[in-house]
Amino acid sequence: MSSADMANKVKRPDHVSESVVYEFDYNTDPEYCRDPHARAADLAVKAPPIFWTPYNGGHWMVQSHDAVQDALRDYGSFSSEHFSPAAFEAMMADLPAEERIPSPVPICIDPPLHAKLRLPLFSTFSPKSVMAREAEIRAVAERLIDGIVAKGRCEFQHDVSDIYPVEIFLGLFGLPKNKEREYRDLAKKHLTSISPDLSENMLMMQSIAAVMRDTIIERQHDPKQDLISLLWSLEIEGEPMTLDLMLSYCVILFIAGLDTVVNAMGFGVRHIASDIDLQRKLRANPELIPQASEEILRRYAFVAPIRIMKRDTEFHGVQMKELERVMMFIPSASVDEKKYAQPTKFDMNREGLTHLAFGSGPHHCLGIHLARLELKIMYETILYKLPEFRLDPKRPPTFHGSIIAGPTSIHLQWGVESAEVDEPESTTSAAPKAAEMPVLAAAVAASTAKATVTAGPPASVEGTWTVTIHGPTGPQETTLILKVENGVLGGTQSALGQVETVKEIDYDSRSGKLSWVNKISKPLPLKLQFSGVVDGNSMNGKIKASIMGSFPFTAVKM
Repeated sequence: MSSADMANKVKRPDHVSESVVYEFDYNTDPEYCRDPHARAADLAVKAPPIFWTPYNGGHWMVQSHDAVQDALRDYGSFSSEHFSPAAFEAMMADLPAEERIPSPVPICIDPPLHAKLRLPLFSTFSPKSVMAREAEIRAVAERLIDGIVAKGRCEFQHDVSDIYPVEIFLGLFGLPKNKEREYRDLAKKHLTSISPDLSENMLMMQSIAAVMRDTIIERQHDPKQDLISLLWSLEIEGEPMTLDLMLSYCVILFIAGLDTVVNAMGFGVRHIASDIDLQRKLRANPELIPQASEEILRRYAFVAPIRIMKRDTEFHGVQMKELERVMMFIPSASVDEKKYAQPTKFDMNREGLTHLAFGSGPHHCLGIHLARLELKIMYETILYKLPEFRLDPKRPPTFHGSIIAGPTSIHLQWGVESAEVDEPESTTSAAPKAAEMPVLAAAVAASTAKATVTAGPPASVEGTWTVTIHGPTGPQETTLILKVENGVLGGTQSALGQVETVKEIDYDSRSGKLSWVNKISKPLPLKLQFSGVVDGNSMNGKIKASIMGSFPFTAVKM
């Protein structure tokens, strides 16, 4: 095992029984990155229904269907709220209007505030409102497929899947076509990002908001027949819509719409290309496409949302502690043999099929009707316009793991196999993807140096430490350098690629207790309060990260 792998691992907490420990890294597990659903099916059989993994800072994984469903519905114990909304807004108030970062509402908010912010969107994404846009969506699908028919082959993710939801979004929201390239670049960055630095995701949200801002303001005073104008007309409990909330809504709807359609469509087309009998059946009976699409969503569910424990809880026989992270591993829950007969078999004739692909509970996918319509239209268009297509045997599909798994390349071919086509500009290699949603965290820069940990009485804390913060979506490292000058202990710590002077250092050599404060300014001003206990060349403790709450950290001395 490499030193990098070891760095991701933490010690099993005392309350976690060895019987429920199973090692799995959703970011780098080679089998999961090679084929997410084959690995998920393997985990469903081999790992406990609820297990604790030491990777990515240590966290729980819930993978039985009933347990995932129960947890998603129990917002009193399993929180989506990684930070305080009130504190976030207070910090935003100190920034210039053009630099404010949209709050990820209502996705990262718990009831009852969640319901207040989500309710106004129901009419926008109701079945009636969505169906009124069917012709626009179909026109986009037909134009994209018309553009590849004559080529005889394509890389589906690059040529179709990555473009489709972006063009639909621009059309439905009335955003200018001359900014399509900017939106496509932002979409690509979001869908292929592998950075563990959550500040990058926050800055990406800021970038999306900056591109939208002028049009959103314009629609406030000059409404059109588009969704931005419709959102401006909504009220929040009798209060008029605000610019900040409009930016938050539009950015989150853009990001959330990408993941569902791009990944579900890629997995679906891969399956249809692999099952020629199914392909022929759907061509002959297009009325079966909606139920085939539902079984694709069930069999190839790809989202694994993370929740934070709000309190100590015994859940399905497992003791979980406050502030622990819990991953709802829907890919495994979707092949739970206690819920589905022959769960790994694709069977679109399952009676009363229900699934968790769109989640459950208060955060059940708001855009479910739009996503289903987009998928249905694309499957119809492909099966109508393309001749019988198959996977290119010379270039098998590639995938990425992480919280949202998905295809990175799906090479298809049809007709004359020797047809010469231009290669895509690029294809993304299989690599881990970034977190489900940007969550405010301490922005820290990685230090790759490792040290041998030795136990014993703390001799001196002077020197270089690699401090790993085990935040909501995985470990983030920073380098702490401590030294005594003129009899006073001082130091520096990296933050967002910059070196910051740490303050309020307090070290008790008898007990080994060490605390310090680091203030960062990018992407947001945050006060990070560290408090730990030194044991030889190692240290364990907690960090209080302003609006983020508290998280554990570990450290080793170089």
